[in-house]
Amino acid sequence: MIREYDLMQSEIAALEIIFAQLPGMSILESICLGTGEAEAREEDGDD
Repeated sequence: MIREYDLMQSEIAALEIIFAQLPGMSILESICLGTGEAEAREEDGDD
């Protein structure tokens, strides 16, 4: 179970790196998406 969790964490980290490379998306936004936090996106909507 622990090893599966570690694998998932590694995959999530890899996805975060991929998201950071997407055009038109800042590293901060990609990190927020990777961690599941939508606060940065909500701020964008409020403005």
